[in-house]
Amino acid sequence: GKIWREPLSLGDAEGFIGGGGINSRLAYELIRPGVDPLGPDNALIYGAGPMVGTMVPGMARTVITALSPQTGYLGSSAAGHFGAMLKFAGYDHVVIMGQAARPVYLRIFDDDVALVDASSLWGKDIYETCDFFWQQYPEVWVNCIGPAGENLVSYAVIVSNKFSTYGSTGLGAVMGSKRLKAVVAKGSKQVPVADPPAFMRLVDRTYRELVASPYGRQWRELGTLIQFQEYAPGANEKMERREFDMPGWTRIYKEKLWKGSITCPSCPIGCKARLETDWGKYSGMTVSASCPAGTVTLPFAQTMGLPADRPDEILKCSELCNRLGISTVAVATVIDAFVHMYEDGSVDQGDTGGVELRRGEPALVHRLLGMIAHREGFGDLMAERFGDALSKLGKETRFAAFRQEPWEKGKPVYWDQMYETASTAYRRGYNGFTFGALVDPRRTGPPNAYSNITMMPGRSEESLRRYAERIGVPPGDVPRVVLGGTDGYDVPLMTRFAELYNVVLYSFGSCQRPFISRVLPIEVCAQLFTAATGIRATAEDLLLKAERVITLQRLFNLRQGLKKADDMYPDGYLDKAERGEFVPMLEKYYEAHGWDKETGAPRPERLAQLGLEEEGKRVFYHP
Repeated sequence: GKIWREPLSLGDAEGFIGGGGINSRLAYELIRPGVDPLGPDNALIYGAGPMVGTMVPGMARTVITALSPQTGYLGSSAAGHFGAMLKFAGYDHVVIMGQAARPVYLRIFDDDVALVDASSLWGKDIYETCDFFWQQYPEVWVNCIGPAGENLVSYAVIVSNKFSTYGSTGLGAVMGSKRLKAVVAKGSKQVPVADPPAFMRLVDRTYRELVASPYGRQWRELGTLIQFQEYAPGANEKMERREFDMPGWTRIYKEKLWKGSITCPSCPIGCKARLETDWGKYSGMTVSASCPAGTVTLPFAQTMGLPADRPDEILKCSELCNRLGISTVAVATVIDAFVHMYEDGSVDQGDTGGVELRRGEPALVHRLLGMIAHREGFGDLMAERFGDALSKLGKETRFAAFRQEPWEKGKPVYWDQMYETASTAYRRGYNGFTFGALVDPRRTGPPNAYSNITMMPGRSEESLRRYAERIGVPPGDVPRVVLGGTDGYDVPLMTRFAELYNVVLYSFGSCQRPFISRVLPIEVCAQLFTAATGIRATAEDLLLKAERVITLQRLFNLRQGLKKADDMYPDGYLDKAERGEFVPMLEKYYEAHGWDKETGAPRPERLAQLGLEEEGKRVFYHP
């Protein structure tokens, strides 16, 4: 029940940039090793970086960090539509620890900060909760959980203003474990910058380059569905292998669902969307979506096989996930896994409580979503981490062993990590995007290497070279990173540099969509940081700060028990020859960061260079 304020540490601002960087610092200091992710000693940390609330395009993302209940390691996720209001109220970070005796919400209105009883809101869905606050406090911005978070579903999400989602690492369950229904903010203060004339010149330049980009209109209309279009041959190849008609679905999405764009504060693109169906069983239903096609509707059309000619049913699935506070990607993957097991006989109606698991039936998916969020019947098991659910079933399944070829015999499922690759030319993590997912500190997908150029295969040497220069690869190292030809790049080195650059964006509070990063080369990032904060920094300085953040994240996870084996595929997934290829890549990645190639632990000389000697002393290295 206690609330207090502390000045932001200048040392942290200089050393860890802000947002996700300072969040990592706070998490390392406040979350002791071995604590229960769903216990009172975990910390839920909000961070709005130094550019959030300013006019720099795309700088609206708040990062939330905690010990993840999904993985047992560092968890984080970012979304727009809340951080700016937090900054207008006067705060860069909010740290929430302990556990309330009864449901509460945290109200932040400038200097008026209070914990308020929320017993009457407990059990309400996301939409009902937001509507309550908007009636009670006009113009307030809302971050809240639904029934899934309250019931500690492992992949529960936090949702801002009904649609902008912190969708990764189970942070909704952490918020629910603290009996914190919502954080609501309303501010009236300015966000000052150190050098307004220089800052606004940079804002103007970035804005003009962004609106002139040919990709803006495509992102506005398609959102994340853009990665599956004709100029992404590797992604299209993946859809063809799954026998999914992506051009047909794109046409249905544009003609039947998309009704307009929604933008984050300060961004002129608007890649979020208002989706609506004006026909069918759910005619008139409207859903606002943060990643409208790629992660909100596509999982149900593609993974669950719901009929594409019934987009109203698919949109209903998305609306239920938004209302209940469940990750669409996670829940579609989990349901898909159990349907596979039902089809091959690993699971039967005795396990499911009489529920017949079939693919392509919207009513079944709608029912399962409710069962999972409220942990009713078989939904209670499906709400667990996938590996824990298999253990409770007490059965060997083909999903537990990972011995199948992913394309010939169906996709393997292992929820703690995602191993699917974008093209048969990049099998089993041998491209920068999937390799980045393996080594990422969240263990469930890459925030550090997120949105790097290797997401879409087919990049020319010229394109790769421009990208390497933009993200800060030193000129002398470019030939080592870009090797020549289409998709010719060194995977571990490209991953390492993409991580450094994206940590800078993550700490600024920036969107990491490609249309933003194209107009924010690392040199411009350094100029913005200096003009905004008054802390002089070059591009090299920022990348060194990013290295400090990544190394501290590594120390956090090592302290939690991370081992080298956790950066690799599970036993049995790679044969001897494939393992012989992969292990040297992993060790080269370690070397690039200054980590020991045998343990993955930062070397003492690297810790000294980064000023993390004391933090390194508090880590027990697991062999």
